[in-house]
Amino acid sequence: ILTSRDAQFLLVVEKEGIYTRLCQDGFFRDMPCILITGKGFPDLATRQLVQILHCKLKLPVYGLCDCNPFGVSLLQSYQYSSGMSSSMTARQGSRNSKHHAAVTANLRMEWIGLLPSSIPQLELPRHVHQPMTKLDQRRLQTIRQQRRGNSEVLRCGPVSFEAELDAMTTKVELEALHWKGMDFLARWVGQQIRSRQTMRGEQC
Repeated sequence: ILTSRDAQFLLVVEKEGIYTRLCQDGFFRDMPCILITGKGFPDLATRQLVQILHCKLKLPVYGLCDCNPFGVSLLQSYQYSSGMSSSMTARQGSRNSKHHAAVTANLRMEWIGLLPSSIPQLELPRHVHQPMTKLDQRRLQTIRQQRRGNSEVLRCGPVSFEAELDAMTTKVELEALHWKGMDFLARWVGQQIRSRQTMRGEQC
C-alpha cells in the first residue's frame, strides 16, 4: 500500500548527473520529496511509476530539464504511460498527435526549469548559451503543434507555455548553473518550487 507522510511533491529530473547532485546536496531533506530520473528519455516503467505515485499519493509533479526543445519533449513524454515509447514520441512529432491524446493520462506536470524566462536573471557566462540547430527548431515547431491538441500537457507558472517557447532562442544546460557555485543548483530549484507552492497555496 502506497502512503505519503512527508513527501510534498514529485520532482522529475531529466539528467542522472543533476539527480545525483541534488541527492548529494540533500535536497530531499530540505524539501521533503520523491526524486525521480529516467536518465534521459524515460522508459515505460519510469513513466508508469511517476503516474502511479502521482495518482496514489496525490502529490504535485514538477519537472526539471535543460533549456532546449528536447528537454521539453522529455518532460512531455511522462504524460504517456502506455502505447508509444518516449523515443518514438520525440521522433515522430505531430503525425501521431491523435494517438498521443488517446494515451495521455491525467498527469499535470509543472515545468519549473530551466525556463527561458528565468535565464536572464541568472547572469550566466555567455559561452554557456548554445545556438539552436535546425533540428531544434523542428522539434520546437512539433511541440507547438502538439500543444494545440492538448492544452493541459505541461504548465509553466506565471509565464505561459507559448511565451516560454517563443523566448527559447538559445539552449542552456542545467550544468551551467554550477557556474554560480556547486551548492547553487539545489538552492535555486528549492526557490522555484517554493514560489510555485506559494502561488497555488500549497504547503511550503
